[in-house]
Amino acid sequence: MAGVRPLKTPPSCESDQDDDKQGDLCGETSIWRVSRNHRDCDGYGFLMEARSSKINSDLDKSETTARLEAKVAELTSKLALAKKLAIEEFKSSNNFKEVFTDSTVTYFGKGFEFYKRQLFHQYPNLDVDVASMEMDADLAKEEEAARAGEKEEDSEGKASLTP
Repeated sequence: MAGVRPLKTPPSCESDQDDDKQGDLCGETSIWRVSRNHRDCDGYGFLMEARSSKINSDLDKSETTARLEAKVAELTSKLALAKKLAIEEFKSSNNFKEVFTDSTVTYFGKGFEFYKRQLFHQYPNLDVDVASMEMDADLAKEEEAARAGEKEEDSEGKASLTP
């Protein structure tokens, strides 16, 4: 074991000159380790800081999204309520009753007159008392004129066919 150096114990206060060199070397090594650890910690610190800022921004985004979704839901419900109230207010007003009554009477009045006109046109031989039906006089005159025009066309067509 001539070439093997024995393991040295950490320097102590009672050391000689060799031990002083060893202590200086140990001190430099420990300073190097501390500085290396400090650099590693700084690197981890920057990494953790970046991660925490990303997490915070994601959290802010999710909070903002949740807040905006709640606001949209609130505004949608307010809009539906406003529409419902506007419809109820219009229905309860006299204007609605006038508009509804006028359009109903006009449509069904014209529709029934049109129906009677079609009925007489399809079935001219029906035994119906036209005087008792309250048919529009203008429509009756138009129908009579149309029938007279059809009869004249039929008689002209028949006359030209026979030599």
